[in-house]
Amino acid sequence: MTLKWVRGENPYRLNHFTILQIGVSTGRPAIVASRKNIVAKLKRGKGHVVAGHALTEADVLTAEARLLREESWLHEALLTHSMPPAQTVGGVDLQQELRAAAEPLASEPPTLTNPAALAPLLPGVCAADLPWPSWEELGLPHPTAAPAAYVVFDI
Repeated sequence: MTLKWVRGENPYRLNHFTILQIGVSTGRPAIVASRKNIVAKLKRGKGHVVAGHALTEADVLTAEARLLREESWLHEALLTHSMPPAQTVGGVDLQQELRAAAEPLASEPPTLTNPAALAPLLPGVCAADLPWPSWEELGLPHPTAAPAAYVVFDI
């Protein structure tokens, strides 16, 4: 579920758990049963409104599909900010798995794949603050040197 910030609305209220009217600790059979009940209600002509949004059958089916996949279930549980105690999926403790995956990220500095993307966010650098190379480092004659050597620019 994409989060859209609108003034005065909580973007976390509309998530796949609230669409199916279930909690984070609900099991897979209850997810399927909740989807069936809501779809039946929609087919009878009754609306399904969550957090002020009228939802369709496609929204309910999408919510079920996301919650039945383990990796997207974890993502949705994190978005709701309410991880259940000792939640396991397929015999794996998801909180322990998340901690194990996050530990290397916390100990290592992040690597940027595109450092140039940070340029608009950084303040500009004053030319006086930059280190300038000496004339010798540039391999050019000094401006006050004797005119024995000239630099010719071909434009």
